[in-house]
Amino acid sequence: MITVTLTKPRHVAAANAAYAATIPVQPEAGDPIPAPYASVIAYVQALLTGWAESWADSTGVDRIGVFEFVQRFETVEFGAAQTLALTDPIAESILANLRAVQHVRLGSDAAIQGIGYLVSAGVLTSERAAVVLHY
Repeated sequence: MITVTLTKPRHVAAANAAYAATIPVQPEAGDPIPAPYASVIAYVQALLTGWAESWADSTGVDRIGVFEFVQRFETVEFGAAQTLALTDPIAESILANLRAVQHVRLGSDAAIQGIGYLVSAGVLTSERAAVVLHY
């Protein structure tokens, strides 16, 4: 985790002004229009998350080849996933998606949810899932 603190008054004022600019003007009195962000902190967090996502995409920090990904599983674990896929359509879908791509993004929702499903099905432990998804 990285925590960022804005200390210069100029930066704090700019963050507040930029946040205020995201709040739409109400067309008529009494018609509430929700702000796109709950607070200036949520607004800044969203910006930082967007920048961090672009850094992850441009560096490929969490992208590995499918073969390298499969090698992270112990033979027994991957065999259990294949056996499960014979009767479980979700497990079959996970393996089909894996066959259809050249790379796996370890931090993607699909990878995290797929590995999470294998944990819930007893194919992997939480500790092994962390090893498989580590980058």
